[in-house]
Amino acid sequence: MLIKFLPNIYVFKHIFMKQDVNQRVIAFFRSRHQSMNAFAKEIGVNSATANNYLSQGRDCSLDFICTIIDKFPSLSAEWLLRGNGTMEAAPETTTPEKSEEKMPVDIMMQKLIDTVQSYERQLAAKHTEIERLKMTLTALKEASDLSHPAKSKAMGDMSG
Repeated sequence: MLIKFLPNIYVFKHIFMKQDVNQRVIAFFRSRHQSMNAFAKEIGVNSATANNYLSQGRDCSLDFICTIIDKFPSLSAEWLLRGNGTMEAAPETTTPEKSEEKMPVDIMMQKLIDTVQSYERQLAAKHTEIERLKMTLTALKEASDLSHPAKSKAMGDMSG
């Protein structure tokens, strides 16, 4: 009798777990105020495939679930797969400030030096571009003055 009961538990759990995962995927895209087609497009899945999983009750493939989890890092995989916890994943416990605190001073100093040097290179490139644009502007003004001699004479009269 126990042997006959065990397969029924498996079938029962399989059916309800499948529906729960599908329902959680639906709950997730609805929480984002999206249609199933818009959700499928956003995750790069064919609409017919998403429809088969979510409306027709087929088992979601591992690739389908992984695609969703990869696309939405804030989605809790634990919630999606098992229904445990909340829809939103818990924030990471290490913040950039905390990870930098653990970093040796010499490495932090080198990162700071590299950042400053990068900004200096960018600043030098911007300065070069500004000088080039000033020369272009001067050349354009001179060309404009040459093409309008009356204007340049009037400008000369006003300055003198």
